[in-house]
Amino acid sequence: MNTTDIIRRYVDAWNGRDADVLVGNFTKDATYYSPHTYPELNVETLGEFVKGVWTTFPDFSVELLNVGEIEPGVGVTHWIVRGTNTGPRADGGDPTGRAISLKGASIIQIEGDKLRSETAYFDPNLMEKQLGAK
Repeated sequence: MNTTDIIRRYVDAWNGRDADVLVGNFTKDATYYSPHTYPELNVETLGEFVKGVWTTFPDFSVELLNVGEIEPGVGVTHWIVRGTNTGPRADGGDPTGRAISLKGASIIQIEGDKLRSETAYFDPNLMEKQLGAK
């Protein structure tokens, strides 16, 4: 399995909404980082984080706009996430009923046929603006 196939399988896991399957795409000592996960998450906490995302945005989806390998074992993705905030927010706020649509990019390190790390980049202020918070 090559780097882009591994990444596509991982994105399919996000869209499949099964935290165990998603976390199973990572090595045991992997890390995940995004603007909403400081400091980075390990595999034990990643499962709870994704369940929270799916609770807040029950229709959450990831669309890959582009994926490629930039060097052996390192992939990059350009993606767009979409979802409607119909569930309780992580900060305890009530659902807004508003939709988000955010483009971002990730750098993903691969080890064997699993992710060793993902660092996701997007504008968290844009998400808050789309939700009506700012």
